[in-house]
Amino acid sequence: MKIDIIIKNSKKMCIIQDSREKPKWVHDKVTIEKLDIADYYIESKNVLIERKTALDFIQSYLNKKLYNQLLTLQKSNSDSYLVIECDM
Repeated sequence: MKIDIIIKNSKKMCIIQDSREKPKWVHDKVTIEKLDIADYYIESKNVLIERKTALDFIQSYLNKKLYNQLLTLQKSNSDSYLVIECDM
C-alpha cells in the first residue's frame, strides 16, 4: 500500500477517489467525489491515476475505451499514471 505511506507522511496530502471506484478507502485524507477523469486524483501533487484490474485492462483495450481514457489523461494538465492491478 504505497499510497498509505504517502498519506501518513504528508499533512497536506489530499486524495480524491472517484465515487464509482471500488473498493472505497476509509481514511481522513481520502475524499469520495465523482471524477470526470481517472479513478484517483492527488490534489496537492496534481496527479491523476487510472486503476485497472488485469481483466478490465484487456476489456478496455479490446473495446477501445482504454485509448480514449489514456488520451484524456494525456490532454490533462496533470501528471498521469495507469496502474494495472493483478494477482501473481
